[in-house]
Amino acid sequence: MSAGATNPVQTVLIIDDDPTNLAVLSDQLEQCGLGVVIARDGAEGLERAKRARPDLILLDVVMPGTDGFETCRRLKSDASTREIPVIFKTSLSETPDKIAGFEAGGVDYITTPFQVEEVLARVRTHLELGRLRIQLEKRVEERTTELRAASELLRRELAERKRSEEVLRKSEKRFAKIFQANPAAISITRMSDGRIIDVNDSHVRLLGYTREELVGRTTLELGTWADPKDRECFVRLLNTEGCVYDREIQLRAKDGQVLTTLYTAEVVELEDEPCMLSLLSDITGRKRAEEEHARLEARFLQAQKLESVGRLAGGVAHDFNNLLTVISGYSDMLLSSLAGDEAKCAQVEEIRQAGERAAALTRQLLAFSRKQTIQPRPLQLNSVIADTEKMLRRLIGEDVELLTVLDPRLGTVMADPGQIGQILLNLAVNARDAMPEGGQLVIETANVGADPNYRAGHADAVSGPSVLLAVSDTGTGMDEETQRHLFEPFFTTKEKGHGTGLGLATVYGIVKQSGGWISVYSEPGKGSTFKIYLPQIAPMGQKPESPAAALTGLHGTEMVLVVEDQDEVRALAIAALRAYGYRSIQAANGAEALALLTKDDPPIDVMVTDVVLPGMNGKELAGLASVLRPGMKVIYTSGYTENVIVHRGVLAEGVEFLPKPYTPAALVAHIRKVLG
Repeated sequence: MSAGATNPVQTVLIIDDDPTNLAVLSDQLEQCGLGVVIARDGAEGLERAKRARPDLILLDVVMPGTDGFETCRRLKSDASTREIPVIFKTSLSETPDKIAGFEAGGVDYITTPFQVEEVLARVRTHLELGRLRIQLEKRVEERTTELRAASELLRRELAERKRSEEVLRKSEKRFAKIFQANPAAISITRMSDGRIIDVNDSHVRLLGYTREELVGRTTLELGTWADPKDRECFVRLLNTEGCVYDREIQLRAKDGQVLTTLYTAEVVELEDEPCMLSLLSDITGRKRAEEEHARLEARFLQAQKLESVGRLAGGVAHDFNNLLTVISGYSDMLLSSLAGDEAKCAQVEEIRQAGERAAALTRQLLAFSRKQTIQPRPLQLNSVIADTEKMLRRLIGEDVELLTVLDPRLGTVMADPGQIGQILLNLAVNARDAMPEGGQLVIETANVGADPNYRAGHADAVSGPSVLLAVSDTGTGMDEETQRHLFEPFFTTKEKGHGTGLGLATVYGIVKQSGGWISVYSEPGKGSTFKIYLPQIAPMGQKPESPAAALTGLHGTEMVLVVEDQDEVRALAIAALRAYGYRSIQAANGAEALALLTKDDPPIDVMVTDVVLPGMNGKELAGLASVLRPGMKVIYTSGYTENVIVHRGVLAEGVEFLPKPYTPAALVAHIRKVLG
């Protein structure tokens, strides 16, 4: 660095690849009486620094070839340029970039866009500091001389002291300016009484108080600690350790907003008094993002868990339904053969009823796993409610009263009875949870006419007469915000670990799949009412054909091919067919079935095939069979279709499907149906 005696005009070397920046800064510095040397890249800057020996270097970071950080490191590694102070100026404003600059040897870091006045102020500050360093070195040399001449030493000492005091005053003023302009929220607090001595502008902006409102008061008086216990712990650590770094603390701003901050503090001596110097960083936004990420991750894990349980349920149901087919089928055949023996018939009837109950449980398992094949049919909601009522009473408990108000002339709808039962179960569970102290659950049905005024305010409503299913409770009710999100998947108002948030979303999906719409009426403290509207498909009071009427005339003599990999189920089917007069042949898999189908004899009228088979599945077998035997009818049967013959849970158009477990009568009734 050049000394004042040989280079009275202080020189600044500007290293920047931007001609505009070079021109502006050169002009301003020269107007301030400073000499200016310019370089347009790092290599040229290193050469000119060695030759010109400037008093200060203004160094850009982003340049072609050698960047500013590397250029600074090379300057500091060279003895001839090591002492020259370097100020970085750059658009890189991130904290890691600033740290990299200071680690490379810079004394200051200015980010763009910047005010030229600020650059000049910082240049002057560092030039002055450099000049003071030189003068201090000179002062030491002069002090040596002054020791030889006491009178001259005393005179110079007094003059130098006066000059030093002025420099110190100016330095304090400059550092006060830097303190106020610092982007970090800084405060200084007396340790003896906890009163705030000073705060910078960033601290004022963060908490929303004016400087006058903060200085002279304590944080307890201001109420800035969201939890006073955090302050006690913080002060205790500060007293024992002397410093606290990046501790996560929640503070309350003047407007009441709670901010999450990283709090760093250290005990320093100011005017012989211990004080706390603290820095705050607002991380509220980052914490919210982390919480949202954690919430989404929890939903994802919950969905994965449900999917895993669903796959398990579907697999269990498939095997279980095969066993139930055998149990129920042979029970029916035994009942037919034991006619007249009431004692034995009663025992077999118990077995048959147990099989039916197990089949119902399996259907519920499949409904939960969403693997159940949907078969909409003409349906009376009153019948479904009556069949479900006993289960609902057990579900809601004794402290909830269940009332049903059913229209005896209710119209018919097209829906899957299992799905309607699931709607009732889901709504009943929600109602029970909304009435922890007990209450009343009311299920109503009614015929609803085509009201254009109502439909004008409900975009999803359909025209024509409908059937209303209303489920009301006297529970806690819901506010408008909750109702807006009610049918969203994973939305729940229950405690963590209680409820999946899929119950009402499932209800909504079932209703929409059935061609209907749903509305909610609720107020906090006044209970809730869910109204489900399903289109009528038959005149009011008309009832669908009874199952008993459909099971007449089941005997036949046609040839049936049974394809089933479970030996016991296949044996039951063959026995049932023979009992009703049908001829039959059998195969344990697709390959065996194709071998039979390729033969000309015997002619086969119907093929009954399981969907899930080893090797090829039932649908693939039927496709090949349609080429070999174009006129042959096909009936699929399974306890779990794995979407082979269904699309989104709905049976494909024109597909005949007999779900397991089935009875002998159900088997032959379906055969009779497809044969006509």
